[in-house]
Amino acid sequence: MTAKRQYSPRKPTLLSIAKQAQKAGIEVARYEVEPSGKIIVITSKGESAGVERNPWDAEIAKLRAATPKGEGQQ
Repeated sequence: MTAKRQYSPRKPTLLSIAKQAQKAGIEVARYEVEPSGKIIVITSKGESAGVERNPWDAEIAKLRAATPKGEGQQ
């Protein structure tokens, strides 16, 4: 007889995490997915624990709005 092959657990998908958050009753503001595959859930309720808004976010938004689509992308 052959031994059963052990499989490593799969990485959770964004959809499965969204369903789990909804089932748990967590109000989500947004999800962030890093290139490494790490998924970060940003909730919409509660106080920010010492998190400050990055002042460069507004500058990046201005640049993106001023740049026509297709330009500046590689």
